[in-house]
Amino acid sequence: MVPDTLEANMDYELRGHDIGYGMCEPCAEWSFDLTMKPMFAKVRGALNEKNQAKWDSMGDGAKAKIVEQMLDEGMLSWKIG
Repeated sequence: MVPDTLEANMDYELRGHDIGYGMCEPCAEWSFDLTMKPMFAKVRGALNEKNQAKWDSMGDGAKAKIVEQMLDEGMLSWKIG
């Protein structure tokens, strides 16, 4: 189990859907790379060159917020391909 501390647990004190195991930082990074990075590529591929440059200059957090909003609004799906 991951200790429920700020240093060790990415889900520290967040128990909405957590069953008590938490998530260590390397696991969170792996999960993010597995789920969000393909979505970033999907969005980037739909942009023109100017907007691709803007997208490339954004941090992962800002990109994730945009992708999450697009998923919520039905503008993007988890289906890759």
